[in-house]
Amino acid sequence: MAASTKNRFVNITLKSLEIITTVIVLQIVFSVVCEQYDAIEGFLLCRKCGHQIAQAQHLFSMPSNMALRQRNDTIVNSNRVLIQLFKNPQEVYFELVTSLHAELESDLQKFSGDTWFPGYAWSVAKCPKCGTHLGWIYYATEAAKDSLSNQISSFVGLILDKIMHEDDVSNLIAMPKTYTS
Repeated sequence: MAASTKNRFVNITLKSLEIITTVIVLQIVFSVVCEQYDAIEGFLLCRKCGHQIAQAQHLFSMPSNMALRQRNDTIVNSNRVLIQLFKNPQEVYFELVTSLHAELESDLQKFSGDTWFPGYAWSVAKCPKCGTHLGWIYYATEAAKDSLSNQISSFVGLILDKIMHEDDVSNLIAMPKTYTS
């Protein structure tokens, strides 16, 4: 009887150690995954009026072969975000980040010419509060929709120097009105 009890104790101890080891391994894997996919939190704001334009977690990489330069940069000490430099036909340069969603007003007219994202038509996007031009909304063309079934149907290209993260607001320095004339 003593040997049977001893074997049962050993079996229970081994199973307990197995469970503990599995839990520790899962915790390690979970912490690594969380660090790699740490979502950017907070809101992106219109730099002119402070209106909430988009959730920072909706930023994503939409690379374009039309970009003059591409770089990954950190926004608010979090994930790396693809920033692309483009030049329009009027020789004006823009650095863009792309977002899946944004609260913007869009012109009704869509243009397929001079697009920086082949397969997408664009329309000018403005801040709904102050009307500042903040970027462009891109819509997949019918031809592109037919050729790629998993393509993103629409996204927003936001001009980097026209937006800011809400955490950066406290870093702004305002000139008191008494000093300006």
